[in-house]
Amino acid sequence: MPSVIRLFFLLSLIVGVASCGPTVVYEETKPTSEAGWPYADTLSFVFDVADTTQAYDLEVVVTHGTNFPYENFYLLIYTDLPTGRRTKQSVSLDLSGDFGAWNGDCSGERCELTIPILLNTRYQQAGRYGITLEQYSREETLPAIYAMGLRLLHHEVGG
Repeated sequence: MPSVIRLFFLLSLIVGVASCGPTVVYEETKPTSEAGWPYADTLSFVFDVADTTQAYDLEVVVTHGTNFPYENFYLLIYTDLPTGRRTKQSVSLDLSGDFGAWNGDCSGERCELTIPILLNTRYQQAGRYGITLEQYSREETLPAIYAMGLRLLHHEVGG
């Protein structure tokens, strides 16, 4: 009988550990052209927020080549609120560190990097939100940017 109790305890522990971690509310990835990300091509994402008491984290996921020629690039983020109002924010996405090592997880000639944009934020109104990403560099087509993703998670207390 003690071995059954140990087995039950072990299985409970495994299930408990596996269920830890943030809850993904929304996640979508959109590819860009294999030639790069043209300035004129914006990427739009739409998600619903039902719970205004819940804190959320918003992340951008960048898939880029190891041949990306810069440490960073700028992104314009437009947010369409349920009220019809639109906001605009410029952010720098740092793809590599000071010594040239890529910040993301790389496999072969591609890297993926998750960058938090908003942490522990509450949406003031329930409804549909739209996020549009626009590359904001000096180049007409930003080379070696293969995909951009958006992820909305429940903010984990202490995490």
